[in-house]
Amino acid sequence: MKKNTYSSGLILSIPILLYALIVCVWPAIYGAVLSFKEYRPALGIFTSPSVGIQNFRTLFSTGDFGRVLANTIIIGFGSLIMSAALGLLLAWLISMLGKRARIIVCGALLLLYFIPYAPIVSAIGIRAFANPITFRWITSFIIALRGIGIPVIFGICALSSAEARSDRLAGANIRLTAIRNGLLIYMAAALPFILAPDFELLYLAGSSLTREVSEITGTYMFRYGLAQGMYSVTAAAQLLIFLIQAVLAIPALFVLLKWGKRLLAGGNPAPGLNRIKPFASIAGAGTAFAGVLMLIITPFKDVPNSLNMPSAVADIRRSLFITLVTMIVTVIFAFITTLGLAYPLTASNKVLRIIFMISASFFALYVSGGSYNNIPQFLVFRAMGIVNTIWPGIIVYSISGAGALAVAAIFNARHGDNERSLGLFLSRSWKPALAIAVLQGLRLFGDFSVSAMYVNDQRLRALSSYLMNFSLGSAAQGNLYTALFKLGMFLIIGGVFIAASPLYRKEIFIAQVKK
Repeated sequence: MKKNTYSSGLILSIPILLYALIVCVWPAIYGAVLSFKEYRPALGIFTSPSVGIQNFRTLFSTGDFGRVLANTIIIGFGSLIMSAALGLLLAWLISMLGKRARIIVCGALLLLYFIPYAPIVSAIGIRAFANPITFRWITSFIIALRGIGIPVIFGICALSSAEARSDRLAGANIRLTAIRNGLLIYMAAALPFILAPDFELLYLAGSSLTREVSEITGTYMFRYGLAQGMYSVTAAAQLLIFLIQAVLAIPALFVLLKWGKRLLAGGNPAPGLNRIKPFASIAGAGTAFAGVLMLIITPFKDVPNSLNMPSAVADIRRSLFITLVTMIVTVIFAFITTLGLAYPLTASNKVLRIIFMISASFFALYVSGGSYNNIPQFLVFRAMGIVNTIWPGIIVYSISGAGALAVAAIFNARHGDNERSLGLFLSRSWKPALAIAVLQGLRLFGDFSVSAMYVNDQRLRALSSYLMNFSLGSAAQGNLYTALFKLGMFLIIGGVFIAASPLYRKEIFIAQVKK
């Protein structure tokens, strides 16, 4: 009977797998076909005339895409190297702390990833990004610093795993070696994603002065695909980038499958951590509530209107309500889909498990690009009639391929080749799945690209659009109300992150690979 329990659970995963096929795999197929078509909206994609590889020739004929691809690689690879170097230093310093303090500091560093880029660019000053010579290095450093929690967590997890296997890790050099091994795993995991550096920073910091060095694949597809309607050419660009990522993923998967589990699995949560859980949840919930209350009661007077956004307090309150509802629904959807996508990856048969893992890895690569450079997904959503609603944002962030891989990896590390059952999987995996779902909701909360791409109705604008305006638009002129708005946003992000901290354990942090 036990042998049938895994198969029985797969039946329950079928609706979620179908959901992923419809909203992710179907647009991928749609985009692959579109790459070889001259798209005519009146005819539809499949009846539009075929043009062979003409779209790929057009892509390289002007020379722009080659430059854009070079910029993407330089910024992506530069941020990867910088994050690994900074991660090694910080993880080594954190290793001198106790286990409980390590988890708290790692959590604080991970929180940096959820701070939107608009206030960061505003704090640094837009003039700092005006020099084409230094632009790529400055943006690479900012990307690395904002995501520094991820390589640090890899390093600390590798150290904790080594400590669990041996009690002779007192020497600084030995600790450094364990951390280095964890960061090598991090670099292998992140290598395929160097072609998808953070769109938001490059979109906000780039200008006509720096376009030669600031335009990356994401901004290129957004500008040409959405703004100018060159859907076929941008679909060809996306297909090409995905193929390059797939090639880079092969050595990355080899490293992860061969050494990842041995170097990162193991270790126990910090003793006494349970005692701080209730306080953290209460304090976090209170902080988030204070942020919401601040946005509700603040009279946003004399806030200039720009970027075609309304500035009345009623509109900001409506945006707050819409954003919070969208975030809550996203967390629910992400929790269900993460469990449903992770369960097939826990097959007790090693060969079947590896096949599922590799398939899920390429699926994660596809969804890593984000909404801003997924023109085929935009066309599918438009055909479904859900553009100018809250649903595109929910769908985009409800599916985390990396999160599903992480949940499955955590479960497999705990249970080895023992028999699985759906009940056992749910009882052991709901916490990491919920942690990932909450973090997906936080990512949506601070992301303005979904709103920029899918929402033209001002009444449905997300709070992140106002944050961008208050940080970099005409409203960012030292107005007290804009400062209160930013503070309210930060309190909500920090409060939700802290309130959900009881869900985070050492091994769950590995799930937060940002793509």
